[in-house]
Amino acid sequence: MEAIYEPSLSVEYLTISYNGEPILEDLYFGYSGNGMIQVIGPNGAGKSTLLRSIAGLIKPKKGIVRINGTDITAKPFLASRFLSFVPQLTIADRSITFPITAGELLLFELRVSGEKLSKNSSREKIISVAEIVGLSSEELEMDLRAMSGGQKQKVFIARALIHDRPMLLLDEPLSSIDPASRAEIAEKISELSKKKLVVVTSHDPMAFMESTARILLINRKTYFFGTPEEVLKEDVLEKIYGRMIVKNGRHVHFFDDSCVHNMKK
Repeated sequence: MEAIYEPSLSVEYLTISYNGEPILEDLYFGYSGNGMIQVIGPNGAGKSTLLRSIAGLIKPKKGIVRINGTDITAKPFLASRFLSFVPQLTIADRSITFPITAGELLLFELRVSGEKLSKNSSREKIISVAEIVGLSSEELEMDLRAMSGGQKQKVFIARALIHDRPMLLLDEPLSSIDPASRAEIAEKISELSKKKLVVVTSHDPMAFMESTARILLINRKTYFFGTPEEVLKEDVLEKIYGRMIVKNGRHVHFFDDSCVHNMKK
């Protein structure tokens, strides 16, 4: 499954406040083409707020978000023409409180997308997106409430892929996932970044590092944007993580919530 065209994302002087307190301030970066942008920073840095802003779900105090040159700032319906958004698993999971199988959820999503397909064509498309994320035919028949965290995350990513938008936003896709599923889901997301622009927040950045084209290191008012080689440096990490980094010889460890990451100087 491939997007119709390559996307471009431009975030221009984005400033967002909550109760008068700045969460993001004058954030500016851009990227064109397929690939992966990792958004990394300590808890409370504004990562989820940024993704919700890119999805048009938050109205900023100032600034503009453009996709392919179109201003989609605080316009979720317009933004949905260009992207799909997968929120954190704990948030997405709360919306499923009634009996529904994974396949039925994907069929519902396909129907509300407005795409007119026959019953056989609908089934083929659902199987296609299920294969992309590694969902078996048996899993498509499972009640979503009985699934593991890893299985549910695959379903929610598949639901986003039903619309086949050129950009995919993923907020902490590896959180609340059993260890056995983390590597598999990270691999599937990395594969998707070859055909889409994937913007992902993660407390486990090393899981995606080989596929990462750009990194946005962010902690509210402070941010750095560039290639992994450009931004994963000791002096830059100190500005973002402060006392949460520990130096040991040629290695720098930085603490992100419960995770500890190791980087050579």
